[in-house]
Amino acid sequence: MKRDLPLGDLREALQEVAQLQVPRLEKNLSILATVGYVSPLLGLLGTVTGMIRVFQTVNMARGTVPVGELAGGIWEALLTTAGGLVVAIPAYVAYNFLASRMNATVQDMERAGIEMIQILKEGGRSRSTAVVTPVTTEPRTEKPPA
Repeated sequence: MKRDLPLGDLREALQEVAQLQVPRLEKNLSILATVGYVSPLLGLLGTVTGMIRVFQTVNMARGTVPVGELAGGIWEALLTTAGGLVVAIPAYVAYNFLASRMNATVQDMERAGIEMIQILKEGGRSRSTAVVTPVTTEPRTEKPPA
């Protein structure tokens, strides 16, 4: 089955297909970006609460505080900061890796679409239409030369 398809319609169809695929590629990237962004903030929040605890201890003791009592708040502050960074750094790395892969895939799709239009344009009967034939997946059976 052959049919003539104007190149403008073909371009539009290819753009629509590409626009449908991009959201699928971006689907979970926002979650990864959010984790990478929020994790250090949660670590910072833990740092602030740990330091508040240290200053409350100093305030309650009226200035003379054993180092052991301060250590708990400082430990809390450092632990939450480290925890936030341990989560955020791999999330940022993974996000950037996947985003660059997604961009490369989109560029490949665009390049393939342009190549397909060029091929159809060169093989068509005129500059404004091209002959489009369906692709079959049936194997070819060729006889060896006799």
